Amino acid sequence: KNLDIMLNNHRIDVYESNSKISTIAYTTYIYGITPYILTTYGDKLMDMYDLIHELGHAVHAMMSMENQPLSDYEPTIFKDEITSTINELFLTDYLLKQAQKPEDKINVLETAIKNMGYYYKQAFNADFAYQLYLAIESEEPVTADFLDELYLRISNSFYGKSKLEINSSKWTKYGMIDFYNYKYVTSMTVALIFHDRILHGSEQELSKYLDFLKSGSNNYVFTF
Repeated sequence: KNLDIMLNNHRIDVYESNSKISTIAYTTYIYGITPYILTTYGDKLMDMYDLIHELGHAVHAMMSMENQPLSDYEPTIFKDEITSTINELFLTDYLLKQAQKPEDKINVLETAIKNMGYYYKQAFNADFAYQLYLAIESEEPVTADFLDELYLRISNSFYGKSKLEINSSKWTKYGMIDFYNYKYVTSMTVALIFHDRILHGSEQELSKYLDFLKSGSNNYVFTF
């Protein structure tokens, strides 16, 4: 029902246009109003993943609005990224089932693996932030050389010899260094659990997931 509302009421700005700022896909919503999704869709497989990711956010927001008051409707980052990630997992299942040729399956798997690379990237960023703030709390001098060395050390621990060249100053591209990255890592892990239980479980598992979508931010503990 909610997906039909999104698709049939002009709530998704899909293709690039002259008056539109080129951007990655994102969802915006206000309590009581159907969400909007903004994308610059290029008819590529990755664009399909981006769109279904954002539809996870949109439908999650709609179900929260329907069941929670204004004070508790907005899901936390941790909860919100579960819904978008699980959409991607089910899209991968569907595309693999529909693929007619081996190269089509390879294309889907390659895209899915690339998406999961984001999991490790966020874990990397979370570790970098953690080590940085440990140094600050220990009153170590946090200079550019220190951050270069820290970035290089964590890169080696994550990637080992798989990367021949590592730009130790890549940390300078970070717009901010705070403690939000770990939320993506944990939410993607929970999405894998939900996906497995819905796929191989009973109707009760699906019912639990729907309850999760309705819960907004009204509880900090959710039993899977």
